[in-house]
Amino acid sequence: MKLRKKRSLNNTILLLTALVGLFAVNLLASRHSLRLDLTEKKEYTLSPSTKNVLRGLNDIVTIRVYFTNELPPPLLPLRRAVDDLLAEFRRAGGSKLTIEYRDPQSDPMEEQKLAMMGIPPVQLNVMGSDRQEVAKAYLGMAILHGDKQEVIPVVQRASGLEYELTQSILKVSTKELPTIGFWAPLTEEADGYKAVHDLLAERYQLIDIDAEKPALDVAKFSTLFLAEENLSDDQLYAIDQFLMAGGKVMAFVDTWKIGQGLMASPVTSGLADLVMHYGVTVDKGLVLDRSNATAAFSGGAVTYHLPYPYWVQIRPEGFADAVPMVAELESLVLPWANSLTLAASTPEKTVTALATTTPFGIVNADENPNLGPEQATQLLREGSRGKRDVLAMVSGKMTSAFGPGGKQPPKGTTPKMESREGSQLIVAGTSRLVQNQFLQMFPQNRLLVENALDSMSWGEALIGIRSRESVDRPLALLSDGLKVMVWFGNVLLAPLLVLFLGGVVFVVRKRKWKRLKMLYTPSVL
Repeated sequence: MKLRKKRSLNNTILLLTALVGLFAVNLLASRHSLRLDLTEKKEYTLSPSTKNVLRGLNDIVTIRVYFTNELPPPLLPLRRAVDDLLAEFRRAGGSKLTIEYRDPQSDPMEEQKLAMMGIPPVQLNVMGSDRQEVAKAYLGMAILHGDKQEVIPVVQRASGLEYELTQSILKVSTKELPTIGFWAPLTEEADGYKAVHDLLAERYQLIDIDAEKPALDVAKFSTLFLAEENLSDDQLYAIDQFLMAGGKVMAFVDTWKIGQGLMASPVTSGLADLVMHYGVTVDKGLVLDRSNATAAFSGGAVTYHLPYPYWVQIRPEGFADAVPMVAELESLVLPWANSLTLAASTPEKTVTALATTTPFGIVNADENPNLGPEQATQLLREGSRGKRDVLAMVSGKMTSAFGPGGKQPPKGTTPKMESREGSQLIVAGTSRLVQNQFLQMFPQNRLLVENALDSMSWGEALIGIRSRESVDRPLALLSDGLKVMVWFGNVLLAPLLVLFLGGVVFVVRKRKWKRLKMLYTPSVL
C-alpha cells in the first residue's frame, strides 16, 4: 500500500513538473522567438539589406495594414505569411517602426479614404455551403512617414512583399528619390523600350533625354540608362563629359540589326567606339552558347519551339561572385549578343566581367552570319569553344575620349580630361535584352537592370532582397561523352538491375525451398 501511494505521489510530482516546464517554455517562446530557416536563400528570414534599412531609420515610419478581418479560407495562408513577415519587420525596426491593422469595412469613411489613396476593394468568389458568392475584401497597405506615403494597393503574394515594403520605407524616409536619365526610343513596338521605362518609373524619378539636344547634367541626375544607336560626335561628347563629371552610365550596345527572316545587317554605332576607349571592346562577332533559351520558328502553318544558341542564357555560375548587383542572379537571356573584349585593370580603373557564357560559348565572326537554328546548332558543334564575356563594368578614374590622340571636341568647348573616382560604366553586348518583346518573354532580365540602377543610385540597399526571390534552376550542361554514358545507363542499366533483382529473389526462394524440403522430408531409417 505504501509503495503504491509513493508511486502515485511521484507520478503527480512528475506531471506538475512537466506542466510548469511547458508553461515556462511557452512564456519564453512568446517573448523570444526562434526560427530555423532551411531554405537556400533564407527566404523566410529578413535579408541583411532590409535590416540595414530599418536600423538606419531616423524617425518613426508607420506600416498601416488595410486587411479585411474575415477573409475567405483560401486567403488565410496569405494573411498568416503577411503577419509573420510584419512581425519580423517589427522586431528589426524596434521603436522606429510602427505597424497598425485596420479593417476598412468597419467604417464607410475609411473606405472612402482608401479609394482616394488608391487602395481598391478586391472582388472574391467564395464558395458557400450550397452556392457561390461574391465577397468584397481589402488587401492593401500604406507606408507613412510625415506627409509622405507609399501605397501597396493589393498584396497578391508574400514572396515579393519584403522588397516592396523595404523599397517603400526607403522612399518615404529619403528626402529625395534618385533621378535617372533615360535615353532610348520610347515606342511600344517590339524593339522599343517603353516596358523598361514604365518599370523604372515606378522606382525612380525619370528624366527623358532629348536625343537632339542631350542635356546630361550630373547635378540633375547621376545615372543614365542608354540604349541609342547612330550617335553623333556631339552626342558622344555629352556622354563622355557626363562620365568625366562623375556620372554613371548603363549602356546597351549593338553592332548588328536583326530583321525579318533572321537577316543580320551591321550597325554603325559610335557608342561602340566610345566604350572601347574606356576599356570595353564590343566585338563584331555574335555569341552562341550551349546554354540558351527556346525560340519559336515558323515552318509554313506549323510553329516550332527549338533551343536557339543565339539566345544565350547566362547560368548562376556565369555571374561575377564578387559584384553584389549580379552575384545572386540565376538567369539572364541575351538575344543575339556581341562578345566583349576587356582591357586590363589599372591601379586607378577596374574592368570587371559581370556575365560570362559557359565554356561551350562560341563566337560567329562571319561578315554575313547565317542565324538560322540549324546552322547555329551545327556551328555550336564545330566552332572553337570557350567562355565569352557579354556584360562588363568599368569603375574608377577614366580618361576622356575627346582630346589629344582621340576625337575632336565640339568647337567652343573645353573637355574635362579625367573623371572622378566615382565614375562607373556598365556595358551589355546587346540592347535586345531590355526591349519590349524580350523583356516580356524573359522577365528575369529586369532584375539585372533594377539591380544595376539600384546599385548606382541607392547603393546596395535593395539588391539582396530582390535577387533571392528569383529562382531559376536550369539543368546542368553535360558533355557529349557524359550524355552517351547517361543514355547507355538508362538503356542498359535498368534491365540489368531488373535481372539482378530477379536473380537475388530466385536465389533466396531456392534456399528457402531447400530448407523447407529438408525440414518436412521424412528421414529414411
